[in-house]
Amino acid sequence: MLIPYFESISAWFPSPARDDTKFQLDFNTYLVDHPSSTFTVRVKWDSMKDAGIHENDLVIVDKSLKHKSWDIIIAQVDREFTLKYYMVDDKGRGYLQPANSDYPPIYPQEELIIFGVISAVVRKYT
Repeated sequence: MLIPYFESISAWFPSPARDDTKFQLDFNTYLVDHPSSTFTVRVKWDSMKDAGIHENDLVIVDKSLKHKSWDIIIAQVDREFTLKYYMVDDKGRGYLQPANSDYPPIYPQEELIIFGVISAVVRKYT
């Protein structure tokens, strides 16, 4: 579905209103680079709030992207699914870092399986 797209809006001082939309935007095309390897997940809890990801947001996950340090990923760690920063410590061990100081880093005891990298976040206000 295409919806009208306006070039920009000032978030600082008001600017004159313009009704000259010449473009349309398809959110599927804008948010999804690799449709066959992309899925969405609804976020629960608040462990990534300082990264701007809040409870009930939708994250778009791309399984085709290769993860690296500081990527936000969907992972299965010791048979539990989670959404965290992927990090590598000084010893080369991968671990998961929350973006909320109320939660500790997660070092896998058995296994860490990365399912995909977060490529976008969608938040609905109403």
